Amino acid sequence: MKGLWQWSAMLSLALLAQCSSAQGGPGGFGGGGFGGGGFGGGGFGGQEGGRGTNVQTNNQNITNTIQTYLTGDFSHSILTPGEFTEWKLELKPGQVVIAEATSDSFDPALEIVDANSKVLAFNDDRYPGDQRPLLLWRCLSAGTYLLHTRCFRDKAGGPVDMRYRVFDSTDLPNDGTVDRVVTDTSEHLYRAQLKRGQVVQFVSNPVEGQPTVLVTPRAIIGPLGLPDPGLLAAFRNVLPNALIAPLDGDYYFLGGRDTALKATVRVGLRFVDPIELKWDGHSSQSDGQSGVTSLYSVKLKRGDLVQVTTPTLMPATEIVASIQPETPDLDPKKPEANPFYPKLLNPDSGEEAPIVALTGRARDGRVHVFQAMKDATVWIGVVPRANTSDRFPIVVKSVATELATGVESPGLLKIGDHAYWSFEAKVGDVMRFSAKVKGFSGQLVLRDPSLNDTWNRVADVDSDSLTTTRVISVPGRYLLEVAADGDGGSGPYTLKREVFQAKDFGKGRPAVGDLSDGQVQVWRFTAKPNDPILVHWTSSDWTYSISCRTQDGTESRLALLDYGKAGRYGILSVTKSTDYVLVLVPGASKAKYKIELLDLPGFKDGGD
Repeated sequence: MKGLWQWSAMLSLALLAQCSSAQGGPGGFGGGGFGGGGFGGGGFGGQEGGRGTNVQTNNQNITNTIQTYLTGDFSHSILTPGEFTEWKLELKPGQVVIAEATSDSFDPALEIVDANSKVLAFNDDRYPGDQRPLLLWRCLSAGTYLLHTRCFRDKAGGPVDMRYRVFDSTDLPNDGTVDRVVTDTSEHLYRAQLKRGQVVQFVSNPVEGQPTVLVTPRAIIGPLGLPDPGLLAAFRNVLPNALIAPLDGDYYFLGGRDTALKATVRVGLRFVDPIELKWDGHSSQSDGQSGVTSLYSVKLKRGDLVQVTTPTLMPATEIVASIQPETPDLDPKKPEANPFYPKLLNPDSGEEAPIVALTGRARDGRVHVFQAMKDATVWIGVVPRANTSDRFPIVVKSVATELATGVESPGLLKIGDHAYWSFEAKVGDVMRFSAKVKGFSGQLVLRDPSLNDTWNRVADVDSDSLTTTRVISVPGRYLLEVAADGDGGSGPYTLKREVFQAKDFGKGRPAVGDLSDGQVQVWRFTAKPNDPILVHWTSSDWTYSISCRTQDGTESRLALLDYGKAGRYGILSVTKSTDYVLVLVPGASKAKYKIELLDLPGFKDGGD
């Protein structure tokens, strides 16, 4: 920069070092903050992190679940290449064999053969990536069978551990129940023959004239011997002991009981078909039977914010909403399409949840609010709590009210309720939100399009108002949530949203203003590469707040040195053309200001 040192003693070498922008991107305003402190607690924040569970955790979860039904000590053996160990099994029709093996020396395999050495079942990997075999086989005919442990392809040998269990099983009818006499606490398998996508719930009912003995499943086992992948996990409280079949095949409920009292147990399957709700974007209604868990299905669009209510039921009612479990064409032989493969079970990804729940009404299970984050079919489960066995209505309706600009919007908050107002915003929009409440301590929460909580405030003691000014950094539809602190108050309130338009200034066109009327003022200017700017800012008072953002909403800062009555000075240099927005929020005192953008004395394009 030729001639720089002849410019002025006001700017020292330290100032130049402090204010120079970093290379490789738009020049920041660098260094510490400027003006009268922070701005509204920060701008709209970043996205939440990933919500997935990693594959290693899923592997361990599967292993832990297998250990609930494949118990007992391992048998230890040493194999030489080409050999196998053998266990003799005397089986009856309907009995089920489950076995596993493990070795640190070779890739083990398990097989069951009949008296003629015909292989009836074989497994060498429990799922892709795990070479410990897991075998499940159901006997069809009484006879002698052999369980072999060997090396896959018989190419290696070494130590190997194996264990197995033989279970008696009972077939569950597709319509109705079946009675079974039990005399001890032995675990027993109950078989369900299912088609892909079917939803069933295991039920156990008392038998008249018999001691009340119910069967509670301790595990659900899939056709491959692996645990049920838990596609209905979100509904475990609504539909306990239930599953959705990801594949055609046999599924087993592992049943046991805690008493050895001889009794007859009655068990069966309840097939659950979700009731479709016709959604027109505004509301839908159906009904259910008190005392019977109901499941409903509704197709929503991205951004739909809905409220589910069962107004005639008791507050102890439970409502659950979750994305419809997907059961596409799956193939256990293909890692990418195996429904029991840990990576498919719980993907470790940063994708946002397909639906996000918000507070409906505090301490009231009859009200449930959620937003669809993508176009999706959502299942809604209801566990009704009622004093009678009458039928009850279930109502699904859009719950967000459009928040207009520049006018006061009135509302009435009931005890425990949360009210939601929505609006569209663009990157760089500067908005002020204000609320006035009566009869309760107000709380406002501002949520970005991903429903991240970007601003959350409770009114000060003895205050009936809340105000904040925000700069939008993420485009889309926002929510402003209104509640009472502690969810214990109620009363009327008003909301107001103001959008401030930026005024342009630049070299030869200073920004001049008067912060005496309490209004937020917004200014915009452009910085260009190879054209450093000397910023000169004078003001009669510095108690107002100042925020600086690039046009995409990214927060920036300007380092200015204070020279008393001469004002404040700084230098801005960028590597690419960048638009900046300055937002001035009035403080406790009146202020007149002037912001000048000047040429840097002695600078020539490309000079030193």
